[in-house]
Amino acid sequence: MALFVSQSFARSLIAFFVTLGVFGPFLLETLDCSYLYLPLANELLLTSLLARGDAGAWWLLYPLMSGAGAAVGVFLLDLPARKAGEKGLKKIVDPGKIKWFTARLKKRAGLAVFVASFMPPPFPFRAAIVAASALQTPRAPMLAGVFFGRWLRYAVESLLIIYFGRRLVAAMDSRAFDYVVYGLTAVAVVGSLVFIRKWFGGSKPKVK
Repeated sequence: MALFVSQSFARSLIAFFVTLGVFGPFLLETLDCSYLYLPLANELLLTSLLARGDAGAWWLLYPLMSGAGAAVGVFLLDLPARKAGEKGLKKIVDPGKIKWFTARLKKRAGLAVFVASFMPPPFPFRAAIVAASALQTPRAPMLAGVFFGRWLRYAVESLLIIYFGRRLVAAMDSRAFDYVVYGLTAVAVVGSLVFIRKWFGGSKPKVK
């Protein structure tokens, strides 16, 4: 029963974002890049929007809106992270990772954030962003890196979705895909709760 509910909820959620049209990817990325953890949710949304062959030139706009939404989400995350500084950073990021991020951010902060934004899960995108903010990386290049990294990632994925459209539609209608949805829903719920607890709960667990 729980599996059925999670599958129905996830599909209903994606269906809702589909009804928002071009604003769907914007809103979903805003949520995913701030305090919620929604792995591959925008990929599923783009597949629903593009894979059926009638998207036309919208595929050019969806990645742009995704990049803009990601920048807005990161800005919302940046505000408290920048204020908290390194002390707040230690609540949620392993000290070893802090050193790793610091070394890269000091060299080319914009490029480091761009690469983090382009990489798909399980790359620790949120940990990289919190580290960049807490270490006082200039906001303008950081947000630019997020925008262009997410834009390029979703532009490439949109082209792949269009090319493999029929196969993707068939896969999304399969029983195996239901189990993928179950897994992503569980990861999204647990990941979001863990991050929120780490950031606002005052405890000191570490991001993996």
